[in-house]
Amino acid sequence: SGDQPGVTDWLHQAMQTISGADAPLTFGDLSAQHIRLHIVTTDLSRVRVHMLPELDTPLWFDPKEWAGLFPSEVLGALQPQRPALRWPLPPPEALPVLVAVRMSLACPGLMSQIPVYAQAEGGVRLYLSDGGVANNFPFDVFDADDAPTWGIDFDSLRDGDDEARRVGLLSEAQEGNRIAADPMPNLLAYVWNLLASMREADI
Repeated sequence: SGDQPGVTDWLHQAMQTISGADAPLTFGDLSAQHIRLHIVTTDLSRVRVHMLPELDTPLWFDPKEWAGLFPSEVLGALQPQRPALRWPLPPPEALPVLVAVRMSLACPGLMSQIPVYAQAEGGVRLYLSDGGVANNFPFDVFDADDAPTWGIDFDSLRDGDDEARRVGLLSEAQEGNRIAADPMPNLLAYVWNLLASMREADI
């Protein structure tokens, strides 16, 4: 109903209530409590994955676009000392957890993608979406030599699949190199990049 908060507002209220924080909960707040959190989001424009809160390239956003996506308290926490038409995302420790969660929740057709801009690449517009599109098993975040991660796939082998592939060793994720962004000028380009992200995102 109209009296119920939207998903993002509800998440914000829940995070603040559970954490007891006055200001929007940040990754720095979690780190201070020895909590390590990584959230996966898919960059549809460059067909790659980001492990938030870390980013390999500075990203900016338009506060007018984000005003309809995030609560005013969160936007206020993101405001730089010298506001301009576009604001930079803060350092990882200062990034509100809600922003990363909302980026990962963006689901094509259900919840709008989060627009950001790569200023170092001429201000090209990028779209961040559900992390599961490209990497729904981010073992590289928590896998370690002394505590290896095991995953089980219950899918049946397709015709022509090698029986030996039932068991395999996961390789370590590689740092992504700079990738050209696709502006996705129309729906067809968007769908194509969505499928490409599901198939071959650079993680």
